[in-house]
Amino acid sequence: MRDFRETITDLLTSRRCRLTSPRLAVLDVLVRADNPLTVAEIHARLSRHSVNLASVYRTLRLFIDLGILRAIDASSGSQRFELVEPYNDHHHHLICTRCGRIAELEGCLLEDKALDVISLRIRRDMQFQVTGHEVQLLGVCLDCDDARVAIVHTRDRA
Repeated sequence: MRDFRETITDLLTSRRCRLTSPRLAVLDVLVRADNPLTVAEIHARLSRHSVNLASVYRTLRLFIDLGILRAIDASSGSQRFELVEPYNDHHHHLICTRCGRIAELEGCLLEDKALDVISLRIRRDMQFQVTGHEVQLLGVCLDCDDARVAIVHTRDRA
């Protein structure tokens, strides 16, 4: 974790970005996060730092522009944010289409051979060089699925 923070602060400095306390506080939240976070979740974790919401939005935009952060669109329409590789391990996401919760799947779901075949086909058919990938699997999380089951059982009793 500390190495990622130092690397990112070095990048900010090299790009002549000021290392303000709000930026460093947002960075610390992102480095410690286990899952992608919404703006509201980031802001809530900054309550002891007295960082205003506008500063959070500006910092996130800066980090995205610098290529150290990405936005993940949840199916609920909310965006969540996480550090990109190499500041985060390669992983994929499970996204609940009901509540928008995002869970991370560690590692890569695509085998090298399958990824090579996909990349070659895209390069040949689309004249496009694949340099990375993201996989998002959509479905229903256990909490939302349990709620659906409870509603069905209630209807059956009526």
